[in-house]
Amino acid sequence: MTYLLFAIFAYAALFTTFKFFDRYNINATFAVTLNYLVATVAGLFYRNFAFSIPQVLASGWFPMAAVVGFLFVAGFLLIAISTRKVGVALTVVAGKMSVIIPVIVGFFMLNEPFTTLKIFGICIALLAFYTTFRDQSGQKVSKYFIFLPFLIFLGNGLGDSLMKLSGIRFPGRSEVDFLIAVFAVAFLFGVIILAYQLVTRKQQKYTWKDLAAGLWLGVLNWVATYTFLKALTNYPISFFIPVFNASVVALVALVGSFLLGEKLKWLNWLGIALAIVAIVLITAS
Repeated sequence: MTYLLFAIFAYAALFTTFKFFDRYNINATFAVTLNYLVATVAGLFYRNFAFSIPQVLASGWFPMAAVVGFLFVAGFLLIAISTRKVGVALTVVAGKMSVIIPVIVGFFMLNEPFTTLKIFGICIALLAFYTTFRDQSGQKVSKYFIFLPFLIFLGNGLGDSLMKLSGIRFPGRSEVDFLIAVFAVAFLFGVIILAYQLVTRKQQKYTWKDLAAGLWLGVLNWVATYTFLKALTNYPISFFIPVFNASVVALVALVGSFLLGEKLKWLNWLGIALAIVAIVLITAS
């Protein structure tokens, strides 16, 4: 339970940090790429730098780690594009609705037990995601970009599922080594994206704020992902992912309202209440 609580608060802090990027004009691509390097170094430090690259590359779980690392970066880019093209609400909801994929994996591949109470709780959680981030601004969504939220849905669900399946398929796998590999691969893809931006946009400048944001994100990301993976290892995925996402959604919304001055409408407050109900139902199941 300790790892679960740490993961919830760390991820809530991580998502809240992103809210300041526009406010302080932070270069998100640079900060996120640097964050993966810092998270990799944090993992090596935690491991006392006893990390064998040839051994990791030869391990059976490395392909899964590489895919998760790629999904980390791809997910960030898709979220950035989708937010501009189809809006924040639909983008966030698509990411959170991805809990359906780990739930299906838990049921059909891991033979996790399903009760009526758990299914009802998951349905309430899905409704909570929608109502918490319901955008009432009436923004029109172009049919040409509707595939973006769908890709975010698939990427998030696949990433969560692979992190769980890698531990079951390779029970002797070190969580720390796995995360070091994930973050290192994500950093390499991030460098490629940065290099492309430098070539195409030129005169790209980075400030100390971008550097500070990357350093802060890296430390926070390591703590968040490590505790997430440890908790994911200890709980059924069909229980953990819905409870985790519902908790993070409710907490981020509350932080935005009380600490950042974001105005929530009655439907958003209903979503937070539904998230709490979903957590209680799924936990009770």
